[in-house]
Amino acid sequence: MFERTVARMRSIDLNVIFFEAVKETSYELSALIRTQILSGKDKNGLPIGTYSGSEASLNYVEYKLSAGLFPINSLPHYNLYYSGDFLNSILVKVNLFGDIDIVPMDSKLSDIEENTGSLNEALELNEENLNEYRRLIAPLIQKKIRNKLLN
Repeated sequence: MFERTVARMRSIDLNVIFFEAVKETSYELSALIRTQILSGKDKNGLPIGTYSGSEASLNYVEYKLSAGLFPINSLPHYNLYYSGDFLNSILVKVNLFGDIDIVPMDSKLSDIEENTGSLNEALELNEENLNEYRRLIAPLIQKKIRNKLLN
């Protein structure tokens, strides 16, 4: 019995379990990223971009305010929200090699990056959201390990 349990423990590939759990919680992970972007901050707490004091920029901010396009107050920072298409296009992909890619599928991505620069750091979780994700995924990983040991 003990030898069988040890053999099961040795057969567990924690990387596979982790990537399965990420795949199963990809919606929750992308939701955390969307909320973070709406706050106008990247993974380091730095602004994704800041509206300038130009007349065109101020008019745009005024328009977004009047249209309710700041669901979370991020002023004076960009929140990358207009119609919601960009934020809703963010997908978490886990491939067969265990790579995790966070990819916005919006056709306006190149235009957005032209105005803001690379979005790589905006698409990574800050410390607070990373801890929230850890709290979310840990029980799932534990359950998967337990199931491997018992089956």
